[in-house]
Amino acid sequence: MKQPRFAIMVAGLAAIAMLFTAVSDASAAVIYQDNFTGSGSAPLNGTTPTVTTGAATWWAESGWTADGAVSGGGQAYLPLTPIEKGTYTLSADLTVTSSGIDWIALGFDNNTGGGYFIGGGAAWMLNDGNGNVTAFTNGVSASFPLGNYGTNVPVSAKIVLNTMQPQWTAAWYVNGTQMKTVTFNTNPTIDRVELYGFSPVTGSVANFQLDFVGVPEPSTGLLLLVGGGLLAWWKRAGGRR
Repeated sequence: MKQPRFAIMVAGLAAIAMLFTAVSDASAAVIYQDNFTGSGSAPLNGTTPTVTTGAATWWAESGWTADGAVSGGGQAYLPLTPIEKGTYTLSADLTVTSSGIDWIALGFDNNTGGGYFIGGGAAWMLNDGNGNVTAFTNGVSASFPLGNYGTNVPVSAKIVLNTMQPQWTAAWYVNGTQMKTVTFNTNPTIDRVELYGFSPVTGSVANFQLDFVGVPEPSTGLLLLVGGGLLAWWKRAGGRR
């Protein structure tokens, strides 16, 4: 009778592995991703990202074109309201080709003040024409210099918004290195992920992406409980030979 018990054990372990894989896949998703493969003579407004959710399309002012370039500034955004607990990772490569204090920004925003970050930016960051990268929370109520990375070069910008705890956190990364983390005293209101060019900036955005990783259900603890029960059954079955 060893063979049937062994076959059942193998089948049980395979089922647990499949369940764990399904849980892992279900808790992670790409909400938006855009390669900006459109024409530089066509507006970004109304275009569909390479990967989208809920048939969402870009709302963008006329300074933005479908190849990800910006000239003269303005905003471009996609809708997002963080409801599920998890981490929302927003990233893009920001290149400013004009000089001085002109800048391009990326972040989580809301419609306060017209949705221009300065009025309602929950967590955002900019790259300016002097090569300076700066992070902000709650509009411009708090700012954090993140360093100088040179002019007319792409900067890989990333913000990780973590909503798993009662008090949310935001972490800023530049070129893959974590530079700053903030815990919000009051969780911000967010209704969009946004790009913004401060007029009269010229530049471009590439590799735009928003990922979400949620709290897995069922939990890993439940999977371990199932696996432990299967092991206990195996031991009991083995003792009745």
